[in-house]
Formats: sequence, structure tokens, C-alpha cells
Amino acid sequence: KNRAELVFIRLEDLDQKELLNKEQMRKALDELHGLGLQTRATGLKALNSPHSSSVILAAQLLRAVGDREEGDAKILVETASSVGQVEAAQECLDAAVVIFGKLPARAIALISHPKRSIRTLTEGRVRMHPDSEFVPDLLRGLRYGRDPDIRIRCARLLEDYPTTPEARAGLREALKDPSVTVCFRAAQSLAGQASKDEQEYVRDQILATEPSLELGYLIFSLLLQQESTGELLVDDELFGIFRQLLGNDDIFLSGIAGSAVAEYVFRSDVEENLDTLERSLP
Repeated sequence: KNRAELVFIRLEDLDQKELLNKEQMRKALDELHGLGLQTRATGLKALNSPHSSSVILAAQLLRAVGDREEGDAKILVETASSVGQVEAAQECLDAAVVIFGKLPARAIALISHPKRSIRTLTEGRVRMHPDSEFVPDLLRGLRYGRDPDIRIRCARLLEDYPTTPEARAGLREALKDPSVTVCFRAAQSLAGQASKDEQEYVRDQILATEPSLELGYLIFSLLLQQESTGELLVDDELFGIFRQLLGNDDIFLSGIAGSAVAEYVFRSDVEENLDTLERSLP
């Protein structure tokens, strides 16, 4: 009796027989659009279908008939988290953006999805639709993500909020992460686009940090900024600090400091005998 439901039933029947194609999907969507706003209830119901084709069609339908005030975008995000199929999840997230006007913050939870393909899809959509409201959830993922992949993705996304103090503080804290790859990604995000503000922050943190692995990652950030800008960012004060680190027992810290010292010596006029330094650098 429900004409909209019949459209979905016909579609699922074709899907089961492997006869479904894009043209049939388009015609089904046109038919649903012709039935008007009353199809919304059926579209929401179809999101629970075990057939990905119905979920995709329902998401496409809700772009036109979905209701922002009734929380349809939230339902679409929840469907994206459970549907498991990337194309269907993508349609749900994109429809949520159309209805809500932006990506709901609830979508950040999908970065922790068991399927890497859904994580990648979500990361891409978050990057396409940045919003400062995402920062608290991204910080939660960076601190408590159950595996390094989640924490790396959150660190990568936090790079888009360089003027948000909480985001910067979270990335700085992540330099203590037990995963080396997470630390390097956090250091890269701290380097950012090497703006003057980002340069000043990294320099100040270097000056305030005792010799440690964290200091090594901060020097790495500085070298990334130096490479990005093409400018020599190691000044006389930093040169003195880095030179003292060359003999540090930690090979990473002494090595990254050695890279900074070598760059400084190569690109500036050091008025002293460099024989000892040139022997120690390699």
C-alpha cells in the first residue's frame, strides 16, 4: 500500500538478482522524488535495510526530504557507522552534510571504526568540512585511541586548527605517545604550514624542554618548518643548545640535533675552528 516502500522492494529484488545498475537507481530516485515529502518516513526506515542499495537510495532521497530539526543527519551518521559498506557510508555522510549544513560532530567517532576503509572515508570528509566543534572529539581520539592508526588520524586532522590552543596543546602532549609514528605525526602537525605563529610556538617549546625524546620531536618540527620556508630558523641561541646535545646518549636526540647543527653550519658564517665539530657530526 505504501508506494515509496514498493520502490525500495523492487530495487532490492533487482539487487538480489544482480540486475541492479546506476540507471535503475536513478529512475528509482526520480520516482521517489515524484512522491513528495511523505517519502521521508520510508527513507528513514530504509536506512535499516540489510541491502546497501536501499541504504544508498535512502540517503540520496533524504538529501531532498530530510529534516534538520528532527535529527535526520544524526540518524544518517549512525547508519554510516553500522552499514559497513564504504559507498553506502559515504552517501550517508554526504547526505548528513546537506541536511545539517555541516558534518555533525558525532561523525568523529567513525575515525575509530573497526574498518580502515570507513576510517579513511571519515577522515577525508572531516578534512573537507573542518569545524572547531570537532576539536574536543579529535583530542579524545588522540589521547585515548585504542590503536596508533586512530591516534595518527586525529593528529593529522588537528593540524587544521593551528589557532586553537587546545589543539596545539594536545599535539604537544602527544609527543609522549608510546608509538613513535604517532609522535612523528604530532610533530609534523605542530610544524603545520610554518606560519610565524607556528614557528614561534615550536621555538618556545624547544627552549622550555629539557633534553628528552620530546625535545627531539620538537627539533624535528623545527627542521620541517625550515625546509618548508627555505629560511634558516636555527639561530645562535638554538645552535648553542643543539651543539650541547651532540654528545647525548640518546641516538635519536643527538642525531636530530646534529642535523640542525649541520644545517646551521652549512647555511651561516660560523666564526670558529670547526674541525672538532665536523668530526663529531658524522
